[in-house]
Amino acid sequence: MRESSSKGYDIIGDVHGHLELLTALLEKLGYRPVHGTWRHEGGRTAVFVGDIIDRGPFQVDTVRVVRDMVEEGSACCVLGNHEYNALCYALGLRDLRASDPHHTFLSEAPKGSAVYKECISWFLRLPVWLDFSDFSVVHACWDPLSVNRLLEAGVTDDHLLDKDFYHFAVRGEFAPEGSQENLAYHALDTLLKGREIALPPPYTFTDNDGRERTRMRIRWWDGEAKTYAALALQPGVRDIPNIPLREPVRTTPPAKPLFMGHYWLTPTEIPAPLSSSIVCVDYSAGHGGPLVAYRWSEEDGRRLTGGHFVLADAFTG
Repeated sequence: MRESSSKGYDIIGDVHGHLELLTALLEKLGYRPVHGTWRHEGGRTAVFVGDIIDRGPFQVDTVRVVRDMVEEGSACCVLGNHEYNALCYALGLRDLRASDPHHTFLSEAPKGSAVYKECISWFLRLPVWLDFSDFSVVHACWDPLSVNRLLEAGVTDDHLLDKDFYHFAVRGEFAPEGSQENLAYHALDTLLKGREIALPPPYTFTDNDGRERTRMRIRWWDGEAKTYAALALQPGVRDIPNIPLREPVRTTPPAKPLFMGHYWLTPTEIPAPLSSSIVCVDYSAGHGGPLVAYRWSEEDGRRLTGGHFVLADAFTG
């Protein structure tokens, strides 16, 4: 971790192949191309929350820009659920639906091609989470129980997964409940895709990709919510039932500031922390929204404010 030498951090949301937004945002943040990679003029470090691929028009070039920044020391990046899904597909652990957004990536990097292998090899080097002294970064949910289960199951000290671990954990979906591989599967699912709960029958809702769902993503840190609608973290979805929760939900507010992506927050909202300790930087760049960053400096302590967000969109750059 290059924490001690960095002059501050810029936590950047889900890029989803929108290189045009990424370059505009990097320029706004003070990064410039130097010897083939983007660097900050004042020594700051970019931190990507994952979901670099799928949906947008510049898949491979986006991966290469982020990868080169990481390899040259001007950025860090955690694994997103889209990179995780890409690895599962590459390893033969999942199939693709006709509507799967991963086809966008495959149209530029056909499976088995040299460029495909280049990208997959880099995805394997992405940590599941990053833990700095003053803040943490994970794609979707900070859950200490899941973190500990992955460490117990063999995730490295750098929070990396190898091919054997993917086979072990992903196949754990169908392993006996409570077995180590089953626990590892659910732990990965929680950190990368967030916590979910089932709606009581017969309730369903339609997600932003048009799929009918019976399980909803939740505000996993919110111990005050009393209804399904209040607990839901499904921006843009209006048919979550506003009925009392059947049972209390275990909440896990982080012990220090947490930065995450994943949740497709409504782009018309003025960016703001979700709580005193949580910031989401995903404002739907993959669906026409702005690409968003949060500027963090050591002198901020652990205080999160709305004034630290920086945006780039298709209209203003």
